[in-house]
Amino acid sequence: MKQDFQTSAVAIEGLNDSAFKVRLRRNFEIIQNVLENPTTVIGLVIVILMLLMALFAPIITEPN
Repeated sequence: MKQDFQTSAVAIEGLNDSAFKVRLRRNFEIIQNVLENPTTVIGLVIVILMLLMALFAPIITEPN
């Protein structure tokens, strides 16, 4: 009985590793597809710049 549990634990660890690799590969493919589209990249740059301006607005100008 104990040996079956250890075998199952090893099998589950193997599944977790492969699931992690699949998830990592899928995330990489999504990022790659997003970066291949120039319109999406321009949109992301604009959004990031707007967020940075909003975060640093109190430093850029003094409040009234």
